[in-house]
Amino acid sequence: MLEKLKHAKGIIVAVAGGGAVLSGLVGYYTTYQTVAGSTSSSMATPIAANKANIDSLSIIVLPFTNQTGDGQKAYIADALTTSITSDLSRIRDAFVVSTTTAVAYKDKAVTAQQIGKEVGARFALQGSVLASGDKVRITAQLADTKTGAQLWNETFDGELTNLFALQDQVTAKIGNSIGREMVIVAARDSVKRVNSPEVADLVMRARALALKPLTLETFQQIEDLLRQVIARDPNNSAAQARLAYTLMNKATNFST
Repeated sequence: MLEKLKHAKGIIVAVAGGGAVLSGLVGYYTTYQTVAGSTSSSMATPIAANKANIDSLSIIVLPFTNQTGDGQKAYIADALTTSITSDLSRIRDAFVVSTTTAVAYKDKAVTAQQIGKEVGARFALQGSVLASGDKVRITAQLADTKTGAQLWNETFDGELTNLFALQDQVTAKIGNSIGREMVIVAARDSVKRVNSPEVADLVMRARALALKPLTLETFQQIEDLLRQVIARDPNNSAAQARLAYTLMNKATNFST
């Protein structure tokens, strides 16, 4: 009976470790938490933005430009800007710069990199609306404000007589597409990010130990190094996932 209880205990610990691994991997793809604590936070001016946000899942939706040649159709661009901003706030852990701040850049010739520095947003979405007769074309582009590189672009064609349906289509497609692009870029940053030479040294030592025979002592040493990394860099999701994996293997192979 005692042996069965010990075996059951090992299984339970292993399952718990597996759950921790999954949690760590999920955290890897949702790397940075909202600095402001709320996706709907507003900022009075661009200068009021916290520049720390530039390292998070943060985005500014710039006012779409009205290129229809008809000032009376400007409401189409304005409505798109508002609805897209609102929809993007649903992305988990995303910080969306308020429309109050974004409107300050309306009709201004500024680069994505300049905007990123001023408002603390890692991504910038911009677009335009063109119309010819009853036809309307909407274009949208997502840029990385650190590099200025274009990450995504799309063109939508529709009719003015069915404008609401087109707006819903554009908003949904943009929300789904750029949300994925933002998470991929943020996850890539998480892998590359090294906060200090000390953290880098600890990570390298843990990796080197993994090449040795995986004894109980080796697992304990790896665990200790990874805990030191996390203590110095609490947001290091790669170290968190590695620690969970180490604990799972330790529990599976050496639980008594």
